[in-house]
This record gives sequence, C-alpha cells and structure tokens, in this order.
Amino acid sequence: MGKMLLSLENETENKFREITERMFGKKKGALSIAGEIAIREWIARNDTQIRF
Repeated sequence: MGKMLLSLENETENKFREITERMFGKKKGALSIAGEIAIREWIARNDTQIRF
C-alpha cells in the first residue's frame, strides 16, 4: 500500500474532515477510507479524458 502527502487549502481540508466524520465517525482510518474513495472517483471521472 502506498502513501501520499497532500497539501490542501484549509477550507478544503476542514470540509473533507467534517464530511468524513459525518460518514464514518471518528474511527481510526476514516480519513484514509474517505481519501481512497475520493481518489478512486476522481480517477474514474478523468481516466477516459486524458490519454498519453
């Protein structure tokens, strides 16, 4: 499993944390789960649009 370090605007980070807590509670790993979902959805939306 890989790791990524992201820098986000404060407003984006706060909203992400707020929504993650509403969806998954304060359990350990909730941010990783939400981040995985968000990145997979972003890839699915953009993978067919950009080809190298």
